[in-house]
Amino acid sequence: MKSKYKIMFAAILIIVVGCLAINFYMYVSLTSKKQKFVTKLDIFRENFAKHLPRYLEDQKELNSLSFMISKEKKNNANELFHNILPIFGDDSTNTRLLLPNKLNDILSEYENESWIKNANNIDTSGVDFSWLTDLHNYGYLDFKSENNQSSDIFGPVSMPEVYQLINFSRARLIRGIQTGDLVGALSDTRQIAIILYSSDITIYNLVALSLLEIENVVYQNFQNDLGNKWHTYKIEDIEKARRVIFLSSVALHLQTPNSIVEKIFLESSPYKICTTLYAVHNSLDFELLASEHSDMFFKTNLEKDKRLELIRQIQDKYADCNLKIRTLNLEELGMVSKLLSWNSSNTWQAKLFFKAFPFALEHEVLKIGAYMTSDRAFQGYKDPK
Repeated sequence: MKSKYKIMFAAILIIVVGCLAINFYMYVSLTSKKQKFVTKLDIFRENFAKHLPRYLEDQKELNSLSFMISKEKKNNANELFHNILPIFGDDSTNTRLLLPNKLNDILSEYENESWIKNANNIDTSGVDFSWLTDLHNYGYLDFKSENNQSSDIFGPVSMPEVYQLINFSRARLIRGIQTGDLVGALSDTRQIAIILYSSDITIYNLVALSLLEIENVVYQNFQNDLGNKWHTYKIEDIEKARRVIFLSSVALHLQTPNSIVEKIFLESSPYKICTTLYAVHNSLDFELLASEHSDMFFKTNLEKDKRLELIRQIQDKYADCNLKIRTLNLEELGMVSKLLSWNSSNTWQAKLFFKAFPFALEHEVLKIGAYMTSDRAFQGYKDPK
């Protein structure tokens, strides 16, 4: 009997010592991570301040060009795209392939514009392009409505995957080269780009810009044949739009200083503002803003209160976007951080875990903070004028 108690005591002692050792390790590594995060946050803000003048100038130029901004609001292509494309998170729609696998693989293997030079050797006979005729009857793509405001932080619950439209557009242009109707093919691929760019989904906008680049390459190769029959967008304008959209996607996030937020949203006219607000509408960092963990982004409560006031002003100024920037419940964050979500539960397992490992949540928050201060948002602005 005594040996049984000894074993139990030894087991408890091992668990306690183990927990203490893990907590000590977490505490030491947390101190180091906090220092690294502060450094990353400072660098991020310095970079934003450095690139801000060019970013604002880019937005002004794109607005003056009305770059890819369609004023025609005829018919929403939402239903059409839902019927022909796979839907994120819905495995039953994975068989909706616009291209045969073999052709998709062939087009993916070609580098740069080599697929154009080999156009007459590529078989597109198994591809259905007929739905593109119907696409010309649509003018925009919008998943949002008063009855379909998703709480999913990654965007609408039902959102079509559009990546395959890149190779599909290549195939359509190849068919145009083969049949001698390149203008018709360019018109079809431009329509796909217009529809995607009209949406407020950042990734759709970026795919649209990729299609414009493909169009530009084809135009350069067949410029003598096309003459004045087609006008393409300049590569420098496409690149400008891409870097603006990338940086805009984080412009209102917590890592961006209040002074920069104010300049971008209240003192100037942002390009594609609804896309920017939609990216924030479905963002993790606004939950952090409502929690005690926002201290990692704001030095004082005054700064935090200022950000909340700025958000209200921005919401009012751009009310036409029909998007309410709101915080999410912690339960809704499970897809990004199960640990954050679990922390909000009242289960005894969760309570026990966070009692035993009090530093675990801070580690998770710092991990998210490190991701948010990545310099990927500045691609295209690496060498300011």
